[in-house]
Amino acid sequence: MDLDIILADEAALKKSIKKNCLLCMGRKHLGRNKNPERETVLKGLNEMYNVLNDKYDALRKTNAMVAQITNTASNKRAVLDIIDTCKGCDMEIDRANRGINALK
Repeated sequence: MDLDIILADEAALKKSIKKNCLLCMGRKHLGRNKNPERETVLKGLNEMYNVLNDKYDALRKTNAMVAQITNTASNKRAVLDIIDTCKGCDMEIDRANRGINALK
């Protein structure tokens, strides 16, 4: 995959995850039982991991700077942690949104 396409996908996924995480938290405070946003966030996080994996491979193939490669590797691990956090979330705090904001 082309690195520009990967970066565009990453930006779109970040935006979607952050928006749906906030909607998920808001739905909890409205007292509604159904929460389709949580599944959307989890799917987005899984896609984000795959995109970061593709980005990591593309950066390694192009012999990019070491800092970019290590940042991408640490972001991959952070997304796995965010997935676990989202699965156990009590929806009181927008945890996935904050986790995505913490990515480098």
